[in-house]
Amino acid sequence: SCAVELSKDEYFGLHLGDYFEATHLGIVGYVIMNCSTIGDAFEKFKQYYKIVADGEHLNIETEGDYAKLTYSIIDTTFKNKRHISELTFASIMKTVKLLTGQSLILEKANFKHSEPKDITDHEKIFNTEINFSADEYSLVFKKEYLNLELKQANSELLSDLEGTAKNVLTKICPEDDFRSKVLQICAKHFTNSIPKIEQVAELLVMSVRNLQIKLKQEDTT
Repeated sequence: SCAVELSKDEYFGLHLGDYFEATHLGIVGYVIMNCSTIGDAFEKFKQYYKIVADGEHLNIETEGDYAKLTYSIIDTTFKNKRHISELTFASIMKTVKLLTGQSLILEKANFKHSEPKDITDHEKIFNTEINFSADEYSLVFKKEYLNLELKQANSELLSDLEGTAKNVLTKICPEDDFRSKVLQICAKHFTNSIPKIEQVAELLVMSVRNLQIKLKQEDTT
């Protein structure tokens, strides 16, 4: 919200995403750049996403001839989800084009927020059917695009970069980090809604009271 006010750009997230480059993601960006295909890049992005965006989640899945990239905002403190979701999807479109030399042709783009007054730039960037006030944030495209090859893939360099990325991920998200386990469950089971604590406790096979105690021990609610 502050960025929007300072820039006086009501489409700040969308426009910023259109200027995005993979290197802006640091080690995660370099991992993505050295993957062999876009499908591999999406999987690595999903795997290491927590390094660049805590409280958010990406998922890629296929069904029939289509693939769907879903974006979830788990952190309930996010005040303006419109701009962060538009930034994420616009940057993905830009990155695919830069890394493969080809545009990702979408079947549709879905956003949970209401339709802005002017969607001219949305139509230019996504070039597809755009649904606002949808049940999820997602990009749908033909599965064959997952096979697009990256221009500068390097398997040996990728292995070294992943070693670094895994070390970083371990430091910020240790295996015994209970908060991370809770966030992963929320991302998997509640992509379209905010879960109730009773639902999360049931999935963790523990009482609500014990769940509250564990979260309090990590200064999380």
